[in-house]
Amino acid sequence: MAADAKTEVLHHEETHTLGGAASVPELPEDQMSSWECIRSNPKIILCALYANIGALMIGYDNLALAVCLSMPAFQ
Repeated sequence: MAADAKTEVLHHEETHTLGGAASVPELPEDQMSSWECIRSNPKIILCALYANIGALMIGYDNLALAVCLSMPAFQ
């Protein structure tokens, strides 16, 4: 092999869809719109929602407690 020869590397990722959803055309991620990225990565979106559900529940708990404590029966 000559010193000036370059090796060409190809990379291919398989795309999987949940429940036979319509496939999104495979484009480089920097050329996709936001909705195309969301549709092509549903597992990432579900993981992000699952990670944020705790913060939502804590916020709701604080709001519900504040409403209950502001009632005249608890003052």
